[in-house]
Amino acid sequence: MKVSLLTSNQRFRSEIDLVNLLFENGLELLHLKKRKFTKSKTKEYLNSVSKNHHNKIILHKHYWLAAKYKLKGIHLGRTERRSPLKTAIKIFFLKLYHPKLQVTTSFHSLQSAQEDVKNYNHVILSPIFDSISKRNYSPAFSERQLISLFEKTKHNYYALGGVDEAHVSMAKNIGFKGILLYGSIWNAGDEKLKKFKSIVALAKGEKKHIPEVKLKPVKIKI
Repeated sequence: MKVSLLTSNQRFRSEIDLVNLLFENGLELLHLKKRKFTKSKTKEYLNSVSKNHHNKIILHKHYWLAAKYKLKGIHLGRTERRSPLKTAIKIFFLKLYHPKLQVTTSFHSLQSAQEDVKNYNHVILSPIFDSISKRNYSPAFSERQLISLFEKTKHNYYALGGVDEAHVSMAKNIGFKGILLYGSIWNAGDEKLKKFKSIVALAKGEKKHIPEVKLKPVKIKI
């Protein structure tokens, strides 16, 4: 199972050292999504990442930089999917400069996932579990619905939303080909690297998750 990470909402200077460290410790894909980043700011971010890992980055904006930096690929949002002809032309020219460019997208409903039959290298589906970073952001699909979807479509699906140690095996058993981490890492305080390495070990089958058992004190009358 592939382990990927979605960038935080913070300014990149507070995360870039960690991103480089995670790449060295098993991070296979980074989804670079910074809504307010200008093109120059995105370039600054990419220049701060080791060139050895540029081919592991999926860009959510400023797509032409994906060809310039020979990144892994680009991610199409809802806006791009609503302009299929314009987007197809853009991808065509991007692939002239970068033939190995991959294209990904994301869905938040089963109907959208089933209706879109275009070829994507992987598709992000969310929310899958109770969100770690957002309140009242609960799973949108049942396990049965997900299994049925995977049987009918050819896409490789990645799980986003509440993915932590407790959910890695479940995501794998349902049929997800990858996981996209967010809150489990960015909300882990000083334990970010430790948490990430634990999730990678679970995803690769190198260890099993043992649920934490909390013991309640019992009063005994003597």
